[in-house]
Amino acid sequence: MNDRGLNLTSTEMLKGYILSRFKEPKDREKANRFWKESIQSLHAQSKEEDQRFFQAWLRSQYADHDPSRAKPVLPMRTSRR
Repeated sequence: MNDRGLNLTSTEMLKGYILSRFKEPKDREKANRFWKESIQSLHAQSKEEDQRFFQAWLRSQYADHDPSRAKPVLPMRTSRR
């Protein structure tokens, strides 16, 4: 739980883990400022944008990609008949 008694989001838990890895307080503070600015920028798009960002990034890095399972791309229709 956070200091307001609410459950932590996945993003907040990730932030806590990342910041805990810094040994120097000065580096941790710098990373914390960068994190806050970045998350505020994402939240300017939508409240859930931080979650979507990390989901997309993690999938791009760690999801198994099997081209044989890809769905065929259908051509776009440009005019109605």
